[in-house]
Amino acid sequence: MALHTSSSNTAVRSTIALLAGLAAAGLTACGGGSSPPTQAPTPIPTPTPQPTEWSVSGSLVEYGTGRPVSGAQLTVDPPVTVALDAGGSFKISSAAAPTLLHVHVEAPGYVPRETYVQGATGARTNVALDIVRNAAPFSLDFYRQLVRNSFESSALEPLARLTQSPNIYLRTEDQNGKAIEPEVLESVTQSIRMAVSDWSSGTLSVAAFEKGSATRPRTPGWIVVNILRDRNSSVCGRAYVGVPDGQIQLWDDRCACGSKKIGGSLVAHEVGHAMGFWHVSDKKAIMAPVGDNCPTGILTDEEKYHATVAYHRSPGNIDRDIDPDTMAPLSTRDGPLVAN
Repeated sequence: MALHTSSSNTAVRSTIALLAGLAAAGLTACGGGSSPPTQAPTPIPTPTPQPTEWSVSGSLVEYGTGRPVSGAQLTVDPPVTVALDAGGSFKISSAAAPTLLHVHVEAPGYVPRETYVQGATGARTNVALDIVRNAAPFSLDFYRQLVRNSFESSALEPLARLTQSPNIYLRTEDQNGKAIEPEVLESVTQSIRMAVSDWSSGTLSVAAFEKGSATRPRTPGWIVVNILRDRNSSVCGRAYVGVPDGQIQLWDDRCACGSKKIGGSLVAHEVGHAMGFWHVSDKKAIMAPVGDNCPTGILTDEEKYHATVAYHRSPGNIDRDIDPDTMAPLSTRDGPLVAN
């Protein structure tokens, strides 16, 4: 038993010594028993983006003819780089972020104009800024009467033209429920269709034409036409001026033209109001406050020209030719752009 115990102790001691040697060797191989710290990679700096220049280029042209305007001045706010040659070609450029630009154009013999151009990334070309030559056939005095109400008011109105083709509702009964004569309804219908196109220089037309005996409230997008009967009425017709929910009143047989109980000129006059126009001093004009109801409702050449100018300007445009900052700017439409 003693020999057996001694041999076992010796084996155990040998095993312990071997393990200790192996452990020592392992510690030595691992460099003292600790790993070196892991070092984070050095971040690569993000390059600072360099500003990219954008530009808007085009020409200053005369309204109606498209001829280049020479000798003009062009100023822009906020300040950017502006290049303008004697022939009216211009380039607006900047390295700052694109923004809405307030553009002011002046030239000798022309009505000054203020409008807005939207700067955009890249290069925008073929932008035409038109200004009105202050000479015949244009008359600033007549334009102010027709568009600004200067004939009857000292407070000049902003342009209040329609922006979309109106729908028309024509009531077929008067205020007492009595039917309107069929020939009167047909005549008024034809006159309304012609006048909407004439006053907008063909840019608008009647979108939908409905007739009915029911009364209809004023509704955006519609001009409601009511025909009334009252021989004692002090007026022949009445209309709201240039509102999106228009209304016209016509008095049947109050200002007749022979057998025609509602003359074409009376209808054209009231449609003129609904399309955004006011009274003028020219007694031959459709928009004269008191006129001859017998003509068929054809606008004078002066009315046609100045109505066309108005329908190529933004609603809210104020005297003399200043567009509002709420207008749709010369911005993201593709292709050549025209500021009108």
